[in-house]
Amino acid sequence: MGRTKRKYHGIRAHSNPLSDQLFDYPVSPSAIKWEDFYPEFYAQHKTQSDQTSQVTLVPEFADVGCGFGGLTVSLSTLFPSTLIFAMEIREKVVDYVQERIIK
Repeated sequence: MGRTKRKYHGIRAHSNPLSDQLFDYPVSPSAIKWEDFYPEFYAQHKTQSDQTSQVTLVPEFADVGCGFGGLTVSLSTLFPSTLIFAMEIREKVVDYVQERIIK
């Protein structure tokens, strides 16, 4: 299994990727449908718990400006049953991290 190469995910460090993007911002963390971000995790917990009870798991870690995901990946190995929410605004970096997670 090969490693994902950063050189194929080149970015300009000081560009403003938000200048031409539109984002919907939630009013509060409780307004977020976390199951949209973690469908496999929620599906697993729904089958393990009572089907009538609603699963209300939320991320316990937030990695703001996660870059290439070093902290996020390290935390995921230390806390495999914990939801971690990583945020990065640079699209090419997000693509790199998603490839890294899949491998």
